[in-house]
Amino acid sequence: YQPYVGDIDDVRIYDRALSSDEIYQLYAGPLPSNDLCTDAVAIGEGDTSFTNINATTDGPALPLGCAEGGELGFAADIWFTYTPERSGTVTVSTCGQVDYDSRLAAYLGSCGSLEIIACNDEHPDCAIACWLVSTPHRAVQ
Repeated sequence: YQPYVGDIDDVRIYDRALSSDEIYQLYAGPLPSNDLCTDAVAIGEGDTSFTNINATTDGPALPLGCAEGGELGFAADIWFTYTPERSGTVTVSTCGQVDYDSRLAAYLGSCGSLEIIACNDEHPDCAIACWLVSTPHRAVQ
């Protein structure tokens, strides 16, 4: 047993055991505003700045076809929504945007009943990031 030597700047007493997410939040800092599916941020065409620092994981498991890196899920996921302005194909890329191995997925539907339409974990033209090309879509009228 090693006694603690140092200053204590915060003491909290709880009447229950904390979940791992609750403990993480006590020490990690604030969550991104789009940490949960229900808090997805609307984006348009062009570059979108983002961070997944301190993000939790709430996405659904991925199908086997999306397991390019061997894992069937996301870690520290963040959420966006996109409504097309015109018909065509959507391309999303983290190439040149991140310095870690990223993974992308596109869904139709609402949180709790999402249908995956595209996913990508690796791209030959971008060593640690990925590109995602979704199925053709029509502009919302």
